[in-house]
Amino acid sequence: MAKREYTYECFVEYSDGRIEKLKELPHEEQERLAALWGQRMADTLADYFSTHPEEYFSRNPQ
Repeated sequence: MAKREYTYECFVEYSDGRIEKLKELPHEEQERLAALWGQRMADTLADYFSTHPEEYFSRNPQ
């Protein structure tokens, strides 16, 4: 059976309604978004693990 090849494209929707292809944004904007999204992910994980410490310790034994 032949292996399927999938393609994808990522878009960014701004608060003003504008939609842009992620790969077509200037490098500086990509870096800004990466930092923003990374911080959001870190905040979300910190919130989750602070309310579910057993999950954290089951994955990271001391």
